[in-house]
Amino acid sequence: MLVSRLVSIDPLAVGFFALGGFLLYQALQLSMRSLDGGPGPGLLPAALGVLMLVFSGRLLVASVVEPPSFGSLVRLGIMVAALVVFSLALDRLGFLLTSAAVMVVLLVVFNNAQRAALAALGVVGAAATYGLFYVLLRVPLPPDPWGLWR
Repeated sequence: MLVSRLVSIDPLAVGFFALGGFLLYQALQLSMRSLDGGPGPGLLPAALGVLMLVFSGRLLVASVVEPPSFGSLVRLGIMVAALVVFSLALDRLGFLLTSAAVMVVLLVVFNNAQRAALAALGVVGAAATYGLFYVLLRVPLPPDPWGLWR
């Protein structure tokens, strides 16, 4: 019984767990503080390594309890198409409009209940992401063609 459960472990989760461990190991070789006392070059990769370990570990535990099954090819196609549209429209429509549209479509298509609330959540999530990266962190993002959000 235990052997059959161990055989059904999700190989992708194992791969991400190993990758997270390697990322954390490599990040710990870097300094966690910069010369001026701020966060150093190893802080973000270390945090990402820990997150990968936590989430892939969670998937590993879940795959032992319930073996993974392949999902819907239609949903996979919708996700891939949304990522392709996002990459093609990003420079033409700007970050805020493109990310809001893609988030709204994905949230509405993949959920059956409370679609209006999820659509609003998609718009708010895109605006919050824009605010975090462009306004707070000063990361240059593709502008909208009309210059409304600069």
